[in-house]
Amino acid sequence: MSNFVYHPSFNGKHAEQRIMLDPAPIPRADTRWYFSENPTTKANSQLLTPDQERIIFLQFNYCRWRASRDGGEWTAKGEALKARIIEYNLALVISMVCRFVNVGSSEYDDLVCEGNVSLLRSVELFDIGKGFKFSTYACHAICNIIFRRLRKKARELPTIPEPDLG
Repeated sequence: MSNFVYHPSFNGKHAEQRIMLDPAPIPRADTRWYFSENPTTKANSQLLTPDQERIIFLQFNYCRWRASRDGGEWTAKGEALKARIIEYNLALVISMVCRFVNVGSSEYDDLVCEGNVSLLRSVELFDIGKGFKFSTYACHAICNIIFRRLRKKARELPTIPEPDLG
């Protein structure tokens, strides 16, 4: 876990105290709805506030930065923060997939898997210092992967020749 998005506050005096210990703890998201028979995003999904999002991404990248220097416990802390970010954004994947396919359709599960992979990648690459919301960044990445998958599927469909009318 050596890749990180650097932020100038990582090098400051008492950076660990200011980034990791001073902010109020962010509770874990309830993800039981995601593992139900038919997950829906409207019922139980939770969202991070902009301040919570900023804090958790700073903590995540600080842990990755420290892991690249010190290793050890920082790698585990970074992975735990990454899992929490993902838990809060599972509803984003479901809502994006539901825009393009119905829940019971054959490609629904595949698109959710592809969307989750895109979400994982988005968490690793997101830079909170640019001032954007994570959901905006992740939506673009998830939509791109869905569009690619649907275009690929459309190319694979066999064409049925029309009968000769003559």
